[in-house]
Amino acid sequence: MRNPANLLSFEDDLMRQAGLPTIELLSVESYPATATLAEMLEVPVGTELFRVRRLGSVGGSPLWLETRNLHPDYESFVDDDHLRSPSVTALLGSLTGRHIESSRLRISAASATAEQARHLGLNPGDPVLLNEFSVRADGRPVEAARAVFRGDRYAFAVEVFASAMGTAGASGLGFPNGGLESRFRQEVTT
Repeated sequence: MRNPANLLSFEDDLMRQAGLPTIELLSVESYPATATLAEMLEVPVGTELFRVRRLGSVGGSPLWLETRNLHPDYESFVDDDHLRSPSVTALLGSLTGRHIESSRLRISAASATAEQARHLGLNPGDPVLLNEFSVRADGRPVEAARAVFRGDRYAFAVEVFASAMGTAGASGLGFPNGGLESRFRQEVTT
C-alpha cells in the first residue's frame, strides 16, 4: 500500500510489479484548450496546449494509452526523448526544479473505443479503466491527462482506516481517532 502523499509514483508501482515499461510516442501536437482543459490548466479557452499521446507497454504487451495536455509554461522544457520517459510528471518536476505537490485523480470504468482497442490489443467494447488526472507544482497547474488502461491487466486497491487526522462529520459523530485515512495501490497483472 502507498500513502496518498506518494500518489505521483505510478511508475514506481509499475516497475516494482511488472518491470520497466516501454513507451511509444504516438504524437506530439499543438491543441486548442477546450473549456474543460482551460479550467483545469487555468488558461483561456483556445490557448494552444502541448498535447502528447503515448502508448505504454509492459512485457511486450500494451497496458495503457494516454493523452497528456501540458500547461504552456512546460512546453519549452521537453523534447521527444524526454517524452519517452516512463514518468513525464516526475521528469517535468526535475527539468523545471518545481515541486510536484499534488494530483487529482478520477477513476472510472468504460468500454474501449475502436481506436483504444486497436492500440491496446482489445476488441471494441472490452472493459477499460479510465484514469483522468491533473497535476500541480508549487501551486500552479502542470498538466491534465487521461490514461486508458486495459481492464484485464490493471486495478486500483484502496485501504481505508481510522486515523488521528480529520474531524467529525456534519452529524457531529466521528471516528474514535477523528477521521479516515486511505492508502492507495495500483496493481498490474502481467
